[in-house]
Amino acid sequence: MTQQITFAGECSREAVGFCLGASDVFALPSSSEGVSNALLEALAVWLAPVVSRVEGNTDVVVHEVSGLIVESGGAEDLGRQMRRLLVDGDLRQRLQRGALRTINERCASSRVAAACVTMYDELLRSESSLGRST
Repeated sequence: MTQQITFAGECSREAVGFCLGASDVFALPSSSEGVSNALLEALAVWLAPVVSRVEGNTDVVVHEVSGLIVESGGAEDLGRQMRRLLVDGDLRQRLQRGALRTINERCASSRVAAACVTMYDELLRSESSLGRST
């Protein structure tokens, strides 16, 4: 598998799109994570991700639907799942489609904006129910 993997090193902010576009799979083997911008960017350019089972990653990736999830710290399983994606083009394409669906359905700016408005409305209602003025 070492002939199939290139570790390109650090990618400048300006070159992120190019670096992701030149990739076949994306790995995020974090031991802890919030919702990672890198993961969202990878999904947005149709990359099938392999991520560790930590909060943030599992909020975005559904195993076998929009990516593959491995246990945090499981280097062997991470390698196996990456190999699966590299070898199985049908699986990779199915997960790529799922990844793009995830971005479009859950992370579109209009959906995020609507969620923020809802959250602020709920906060304002809870403040006013406590007798506080805004």
